[in-house]
Amino acid sequence: MLLPSRLSKARIITYGYDAYIVRKSGASTNGLTDHAKNLLNDLTTNRAGSNASSRPLIFVAHSLGGLICKEAVLLSRNNPESHLRGIFNCTKGIIFMGTPHRGSWMADWAKIPASTLGVVKSTNKSLLKVLETDDKYLQSVQDRFWSMIREQQNAGRNLEVTCFFEELPLSISGVVVPRVSATLKSYNAISIHANHSDMVKFASADDNGFKRLLGELVRWESQIEQSTTRQIPQAIEEARIAGPANTSFNNYGSGDMLNAPGGTQNISKGSGNQFAGATFSGPVQFG
Repeated sequence: MLLPSRLSKARIITYGYDAYIVRKSGASTNGLTDHAKNLLNDLTTNRAGSNASSRPLIFVAHSLGGLICKEAVLLSRNNPESHLRGIFNCTKGIIFMGTPHRGSWMADWAKIPASTLGVVKSTNKSLLKVLETDDKYLQSVQDRFWSMIREQQNAGRNLEVTCFFEELPLSISGVVVPRVSATLKSYNAISIHANHSDMVKFASADDNGFKRLLGELVRWESQIEQSTTRQIPQAIEEARIAGPANTSFNNYGSGDMLNAPGGTQNISKGSGNQFAGATFSGPVQFG
């Protein structure tokens, strides 16, 4: 992987889920909310077990993984379980890569006859439904996400967001998630010269797509470091006022600054081959 050597203070985690749209075996019956709940619980458990519950958190999510990421953060936001609210409180940024914020042509693609694709299809109807542009649930996720963004801005806590979109079509299906669907108003939109599947596969550190992604992560890491540096003197001063009994602080040392779970979504077509829409299996696949 290319990221660890360039983000030496990061703790990079991958996450997998079954979200096949078209596959040879049966599709998972879990809907988007179920996957989001699993992500929230699994990530919370992982961070607690690694003594990392207070670390700043950045998500990198591809395709449907971006919708699951948004829902997971929203579920954390007002969760009655205090330990699950930690994900929302620690999230500093989200990078969406080919995420269908406004629906996707994948819903139509899944209707293509199996004989044309050469596979036996099994459709996860719940996940396909949220890909339809007029789906009420997808709009609900989007509305609640914008409400969360505004709430954070009013509180002086900005959530960093960057959207990457594909430049090239897939040979069989064209552009899967067009720019208008993959981007969010008022947030940075960056293109990657690849199709929906290959936009998260980088052969080397010289790949322009990787450089663009890394640039965003490095910038956010720097912002987190600066914010932490400013907060420590303030915490010390508050501790002096409060007295010795209240002098507990988080120590952000090497490896403590940044978590970056997130994911790629792939449909397996044999060893080493990937296609968007199946397994939320890691940040992005770097060489």
